[in-house]
Amino acid sequence: DPPEHAVSTFRGLLYEMRQSGMLVDGDLDRSRFTVTLNTARSLAERGPSPENDVVLNVPEGDTDEIGQSVGSLSVRLLELFGDADREIVILNPFFTEEIFQYVVEPIATAIERGASLTLITRYLTYETASNDNQRFVDELLKRGVTTDALTLYEYVDTETSATIHVKMAIVDGRAAYLGTANLTHRGLQENLEAGVVFRDETVHELETVVND
Repeated sequence: DPPEHAVSTFRGLLYEMRQSGMLVDGDLDRSRFTVTLNTARSLAERGPSPENDVVLNVPEGDTDEIGQSVGSLSVRLLELFGDADREIVILNPFFTEEIFQYVVEPIATAIERGASLTLITRYLTYETASNDNQRFVDELLKRGVTTDALTLYEYVDTETSATIHVKMAIVDGRAAYLGTANLTHRGLQENLEAGVVFRDETVHELETVVND
């Protein structure tokens, strides 16, 4: 069997190829593939990633010049989840069913290796029009995530209209994502979204906020 990090990288590559229209029903668009390969080669020649780096999701159809110098938000975020060894902490207000399969798979894979998941969100115990947040938790359980590995927090303020709107993830206390994208099909596929992946002392500062 291939090593887990290779599986995670391959999964991210297939995801990005499908979202960009490069791979449709198993058929490869060779012209798009060539452009992407040349861009990747150029980026690889720049050397290792910086300690902190900007990531971006660019809607299909926008100019190709947007985001060439930065990493893919959706791919980098899902790689973070899939590479976790100890703990994944996610703060996210919204989920949508269209994105469940992409998000649940790397999280469940990490949990199978012994990681735990702490999810801080809203709409877990009270009804909404979609109830997608509740269904997301159901999807995790269907995928085999046990309740021992899952801790849920619901942000509720009964006295004011304050609520959780932050989009953040911390993995193993070594890396953190902070940005604009919800874990939804719009956030990871359709919208122009930006964020930063941190690997410096900022990670510990964000952990302090979560613990508080």
